Amino acid sequence: MGFANKLVVAGMLLCVQPAWSHPLEGSWQFVSGEYFTPQGDFKAQAPQISSTKVISAGHFNYVTRKNGAFHYAAGGRYEITDTQFIEYIDYGNIPSLLDKRLAFDFELIGDVWHHRLFEQGKLVEYEIWRRSDAISQKKAPK
Repeated sequence: MGFANKLVVAGMLLCVQPAWSHPLEGSWQFVSGEYFTPQGDFKAQAPQISSTKVISAGHFNYVTRKNGAFHYAAGGRYEITDTQFIEYIDYGNIPSLLDKRLAFDFELIGDVWHHRLFEQGKLVEYEIWRRSDAISQKKAPK
């Protein structure tokens, strides 16, 4: 293969996006959560709490509103293993989360994502998220 052909092939390879992406990549809407803290246990659910999480190209971010007002936001890098979604909080407005590594056990059932966070063997967070595309398709007129 000549140099020009190699250059064309190399350029095409650089422009092609990977065909494989993880099923967690995309946009997600918060459905509900249960939280277990030293200050007590509590539950949250939409619409009082609304949150959008976007997972794409090795980064994630989310913005959360409570009763219609900005509540918090964070983001950073992530990894996905067979059983865990691992967030590295690189930025956000909650100082206690900055530079944290949060390893959530996850289960994806259709367009619904369940994740659980354990600390020192204790469940501290259980959330349910729904794929945003699934919500949009259900609302779209036929």
